[in-house]
Amino acid sequence: MRKVNASDFQINCLQFLEDVAKTGETILITQNGIARTQLAAYKPKTLFGAFKGTINIHGDIISPIETHWEAQQ
Repeated sequence: MRKVNASDFQINCLQFLEDVAKTGETILITQNGIARTQLAAYKPKTLFGAFKGTINIHGDIISPIETHWEAQQ
């Protein structure tokens, strides 16, 4: 975690925003040596890939099955 003084952050705010967005590294903003806040990259919540690695496929799931079904009209 990178530490930055509040006055330095104020001067270079836009550059720090770009750095955090690119690297994902959190920046701790201090005032007189005391931690006041931190700047972190935004991570949107999504379900895409949430269950990756939790489902195991056994056998062939693409080929048609040999069972014939009858339907009523």
